[in-house]
Amino acid sequence: MRGGCINGEPEFNDMVCSACFMELAEAKGLATKFRVTAEEINTPLQMTTPSGRVWDDKKWLWVED
Repeated sequence: MRGGCINGEPEFNDMVCSACFMELAEAKGLATKFRVTAEEINTPLQMTTPSGRVWDDKKWLWVED
């Protein structure tokens, strides 16, 4: 998240999860159509965090309810 340049100013202490990175990069116009998927999910997934955020399948992010 350095504006597309290795010498750019770091944001978020240079650390974001992959889903957040993809969303931020798309929002800044750096790249589009990122996706990381699993072909087989072998266990039920929790869709709400303890703090109340829920998974948004369209944004591929945890969002406030």
